[in-house]
Amino acid sequence: MKNLENVQGDERGVIYFSTTYGPDENNFISMNFGPLNQTGGERRLNVAVTRARAGMHVFTSLQPEDINPLRTQARGAIDLRHFLECARSGADAYFNRTQRSGSMPNEGLIQAISSALTKAGHRCICNLGVSGFRVDIAVARKGDDENMIAGIMLDGKGYASAATVRDRDLLQESVLRGLGWNILRVWALDWWRDPEATLNKLLKQLDELSNTPELSSAKA
Repeated sequence: MKNLENVQGDERGVIYFSTTYGPDENNFISMNFGPLNQTGGERRLNVAVTRARAGMHVFTSLQPEDINPLRTQARGAIDLRHFLECARSGADAYFNRTQRSGSMPNEGLIQAISSALTKAGHRCICNLGVSGFRVDIAVARKGDDENMIAGIMLDGKGYASAATVRDRDLLQESVLRGLGWNILRVWALDWWRDPEATLNKLLKQLDELSNTPELSSAKA
């Protein structure tokens, strides 16, 4: 058994996750979730729920509705509510909710993918660019941090902010390719459903690009 303080860097095939929070003898639920209520608590939760390679079993006496957003402003507590929704209803239901609300957790997804690629030996730069439209994850050629082998685009905030479908699916990618970028797409739902398969596909694509010297490289 490990707590949030010493789980960083660990991975397991299956994780058993317990909240250890619940109602008291009067059925009152405090909105005090310890470190999750502190600044940066959402990052601690993100570490805890992204350690499983194959699956996670959640043990809790809480329902998502027990965490009342009107009683807490802590980002970590609100994210715990969202995590419990996902655990109860599945990744599809969570994806549909975030799409409807316009709150796709893009930053968390960027960090999850870039961390996995870094662990596999790739050098990643997140949110590369100087305008409102950025490359979500830029992957450098091995041994050459000045040239990017590929740009990975996600269907998060940048994707959703485009004015039209044409802008999202054609124009942005076309502009980047014209600047020398090799563009790879990762769909959030694919990652939530099967991160291992999605990562393996991404690594294979990056290996193919690495072994094709005639392809151009974009500058960082």
